[in-house]
Amino acid sequence: MADRNTIIKKLGDDIREKISSVNGYDSDLSEVKLGIVSFDYFAQRPAIGYWMFMDTKDDEYLDDNRHRILNFIIYGYTDTDGLDGFDSIYNLANDIEKFLMSTDWTYTDCTLLGDIVVSVGGTDNQRCLFDLVIQVEYVQEL
Repeated sequence: MADRNTIIKKLGDDIREKISSVNGYDSDLSEVKLGIVSFDYFAQRPAIGYWMFMDTKDDEYLDDNRHRILNFIIYGYTDTDGLDGFDSIYNLANDIEKFLMSTDWTYTDCTLLGDIVVSVGGTDNQRCLFDLVIQVEYVQEL
């Protein structure tokens, strides 16, 4: 099993490589960034950001292996016309869920999807956001 850094890096790499309309998704991503990044720091959208906010111990057997859980927030931004044009954020959120439950994601068998929140803009705010919490189980070998 991979270590923490490998899983974090692989999440970004797999998203960049797989989420595209040529691979059967609805979205064509402009950017994927690690960390907490505001809407304005993405040059173009749709865009995905992600960060690992906690690494928790699941099981400990007092040996060289520990079962751990990486907790991630994956978030996405899209532009909207502010009227009825919110399909792009719903499509992006669906694409991320589809990706995480498919073999396009290297650690799909170790991943649990949590709650997803979608925030849509109004006529004066032409921005949309979704965020999703996921957990990825792994074994830390010391």
